[in-house]
Amino acid sequence: MLARGMFMLSRIGRLLRGKWLTVSSIVTFALVLLLVVVHSYLNIQQSKIMARKYLVSITEGVTETVDCWLREQKNLLILISRTDLVQDFLDDPAGTDVSRLTELIRKNQPHYISFFIADADGTIRAGFPEEPEGQGPLKLHDYPFWDEFAANLYHVHISPQIQRSPHNRKLTFYILTGVFDSRRHCRGFIGASIDWDKFIEKFIIPITVGQTGYVAITDEDGRNIGHPDKSLNLRNLSHLTFMKKIITEKNGFQEYRFQGIPKFMAYHQSSESGWIVNASVSEAELVEGSVYARNLMLLIGVILLSAMLLIIGYIDIFRLGKAQKELMDNQRKFRLIFNHGTDGIFVHALTPDGQPGEFEEVNDIFCRILDVVKNDLSRLAPDELLRLEWPGGYARILSELATEHYWMGEVPREAGANESPQHLELRLFLLVVDGRQFVLGFVRDISDRVRTQVRLESRREELDRLVQDRTKELTAINVELRRQISEREQMEKALRESEEKYRNLVVRANDGIVVFQDEVIKFANDKMSEILGYSHEELLGMGVTDIVHPTLRRSILARYKRRIRGRRVEPIYETRFLDKHGKQVDVELNAGIIQYEGRPADFIFVRDITERKRMAEEKQRHQEDLIQTDKLVALGTLVSGVAHEINNPNNAIMLNAPILEDAWKNVLPILEEYRRNYGDFMIAGIPYSIFRDYLVDIIGDIEKCSGRIKTIVEDLKSFVRPSHAELSDEVDVNEMVRSSINLTSNLIMKSTRHFHVEYDREIPPIRGSFQRLEQVMVNLIQNACQALPDPTRGLTIITRLVRERDQVEIVVADEGQGIPPENLSKIMDPFFTTKRTRGGTGLGLSVSNSLIKKHGGSLTFESEVGRGTRALVNLPVKNTVREIRP
Repeated sequence: MLARGMFMLSRIGRLLRGKWLTVSSIVTFALVLLLVVVHSYLNIQQSKIMARKYLVSITEGVTETVDCWLREQKNLLILISRTDLVQDFLDDPAGTDVSRLTELIRKNQPHYISFFIADADGTIRAGFPEEPEGQGPLKLHDYPFWDEFAANLYHVHISPQIQRSPHNRKLTFYILTGVFDSRRHCRGFIGASIDWDKFIEKFIIPITVGQTGYVAITDEDGRNIGHPDKSLNLRNLSHLTFMKKIITEKNGFQEYRFQGIPKFMAYHQSSESGWIVNASVSEAELVEGSVYARNLMLLIGVILLSAMLLIIGYIDIFRLGKAQKELMDNQRKFRLIFNHGTDGIFVHALTPDGQPGEFEEVNDIFCRILDVVKNDLSRLAPDELLRLEWPGGYARILSELATEHYWMGEVPREAGANESPQHLELRLFLLVVDGRQFVLGFVRDISDRVRTQVRLESRREELDRLVQDRTKELTAINVELRRQISEREQMEKALRESEEKYRNLVVRANDGIVVFQDEVIKFANDKMSEILGYSHEELLGMGVTDIVHPTLRRSILARYKRRIRGRRVEPIYETRFLDKHGKQVDVELNAGIIQYEGRPADFIFVRDITERKRMAEEKQRHQEDLIQTDKLVALGTLVSGVAHEINNPNNAIMLNAPILEDAWKNVLPILEEYRRNYGDFMIAGIPYSIFRDYLVDIIGDIEKCSGRIKTIVEDLKSFVRPSHAELSDEVDVNEMVRSSINLTSNLIMKSTRHFHVEYDREIPPIRGSFQRLEQVMVNLIQNACQALPDPTRGLTIITRLVRERDQVEIVVADEGQGIPPENLSKIMDPFFTTKRTRGGTGLGLSVSNSLIKKHGGSLTFESEVGRGTRALVNLPVKNTVREIRP
């Protein structure tokens, strides 16, 4: 049947042969070639973009996984360093057994090659594996990571260098941390070495990147430290161009060639270790599909062009007999196109009465569209197989085809028992060969397109309904707006008349009157100009920030905004303005919302109360000074009696605490024997194994607190009588600051979440009184904490040696409210305080300044309102001996 069709095409070709057919074939092929090239280029570019996203996601995921695992290891070491067993071992290595701890770590951390505990000198005292006999203990100072660890102040540290373990020569890296006491003194070190091969097998080797790619790790020196091919580990590749880019950029993506093969690579640096995780894949693997599709399309185009040119050439040159022989060869090519096209193709005969006969030929796509096996076609008539829902059925379509010789349309197909409804696009051609009629049909499944059109139509109808509803709403709103505009015009007319009546009253009022709108002054009367010293023209257009005191601008602006929004705000309140010359003016405001020029505005009465407030504050301060003076006189009278009453019970505490400690030491062996025989037991609701060490600390705290009470009592006595204590002690300034921080730790934690201390370790001891300097530091820290408005503000304490002045400087800096310039020069005057309502006496800074001067030093303050305050204590390194006199 196909041969007959090709023969008919040859006859048509002879009629249409000519140069134009050849030219058109070449042009068509050129267009197809151009489309193939463009399509291939776009596909390759899209493949590169997807490769970048794919590789970046892999590297970032692996890096985050590695960082999480390293953070877990760091946290584990920190937890171990804080255990009582490690602390006790560093206090008494010979008397503390840590073998159970090391054995527990060995079993639960199989990736550890070694675990060690070292003393403050860096000498390893315990751990696994144990050192061979005859070989001295290892020292951490000999390891290459020691300098970097020391520069980190012995905080938890990951050594990024991959090295050979001295125990089994395996590749490893180290994680270690310092062990600190309550005063942050470093008492020793603990650490572990991680089996690098197990690390790679866990995080790198299991990860695959396509068929040709892999994930690897390099260090910042360009060495391969983690590669699926272990023979490449520790090989330095920093001389290669792509490795130089990795070392320089740390994070990124690149295209490069390795051994002549184009590749893609993404790389990402670990935040915990500094290692650079990279994932690479061959370019050919990613663009292989696009290249294959391009080559296939080019092959089909060449075949089609060759077929057309050969048909034209052979028709022109050879006789019909030879052309027919050539057509038999072309039949095979046509069958290739027939079976690999995009549409279903079928051919069936027509009976003499115009009814469909049996199928002559169908392609695989036709069978797939209609879900039929090709072997079953002989038992099915075309109309039974197609099952078209069309008036008159398939027979009606064939009758129209007999007249027009061509029929095209979109036809629904009845659903079978296990089939869903379909929509088909049919194109039918009537062919006559040797007196017989045949139907050549092309079938395309357009079910998805029809369903999409139905959904679009439904949504279009819904959108039309919403537009109609919205139009009705807008029409109603428009009518309402016109009514409101009419009412507003009447109101505005009445308002203008009212404004004219009251304008004279406002201008000549005894209080200042101002109208704020859009955060600027729109109106001000003559009294307002008199209060602030500005002319009427200068006031107009000025904002809140121009006339209100800087510390109050935000609150005034907030009140204005709340009133404009209709919220309830207290109308009468006091504040401070700044006049034209920068002088403060205390005023009382009475504010309310009015309609000004058709829009809401803040209408404010301003009354100058500067003189009234000054007189009231002077009177109040005078009364408070008198009351404070009476309190201090009474305090001096009561100190002696109170000190005697406190000393009596405190002496009993000081005498009994050592006895209680000795008694506990005597009872302790008996309790230990009881625990060994009968197991752990409870004392005061606490297991004995914990209470045993806890009670010793409790007794020690009792003795320390009793001594503190004694010191406080002596300080009270020294307040009412001359003190002859000499500045004869050697004071460790850093230790004095640490002790002051411990005394005020609760206040610091409540006041700020950003507390920072910097100690200069080169400060030498100074001559003076530890207790008196501690008293000064406690007072400065308390003042700094009280100045912080909220815990988000920070507090910093710094000690440093100023060599050019031969002085030690202590800085206490807060991010508080700051001290106004008018108060900064008076803060160290006796009885001056801004916290009198909160119990302030005004003596703290005065006494602190006196004590620093007795040490030969100075106490100064630097402050900026709204930015914070810095207290600077300067003490000489070499101090003369003086007496402390309050």
